Amino acid sequence: KPDSILFGWDTIDNPTGGLLNGEYAMLVARLGVGKSLIAVYLAQLWAKAGKRVLFIPCEMTLDQTIYRLDAFLGNFNPLVFRTKKRYGFEDETDSEELVLMFDNYYKLVENELNRIKGFGGNIIFPKQGNYNTKNLKALIQEHKPDVTIIDAVYLMADDDGMKGSDWKVLKNISNT
Repeated sequence: KPDSILFGWDTIDNPTGGLLNGEYAMLVARLGVGKSLIAVYLAQLWAKAGKRVLFIPCEMTLDQTIYRLDAFLGNFNPLVFRTKKRYGFEDETDSEELVLMFDNYYKLVENELNRIKGFGGNIIFPKQGNYNTKNLKALIQEHKPDVTIIDAVYLMADDDGMKGSDWKVLKNISNT
């Protein structure tokens, strides 16, 4: 499919051909297995391919999402950013070497973001933190993304503000 959005995994892309405009895919798994990490991975992959990605982080904080995104963009361990210590150096105090390392990380990430934007890609994080289907529609109209990622759709509310893990509510949210 020439205008499909690929997942970057042959196991998914070969049988499906990727996503076409208007299609949606859901990644469902139990807690703590890496769904959010996959969502961040796909966001940066699609942005690198020149897509405008609207990312709705319902479960992780924006900072947590950015740490993971920065790690993919700069090719480093996200634990380094969270702890502000090099991996394996738990007793390390702030040193000139550590400050220089973080400066270099930020430069790598900034260069990668500039490269992505040069290809027309972007990752858009809305300022709003309490999402429902009504304001999601408005965000899509405003930003006109090629793809929208909702991390933890089960934490969204429907148009009436109804939230819950009941399958009827989730069905209504995903169908909307």
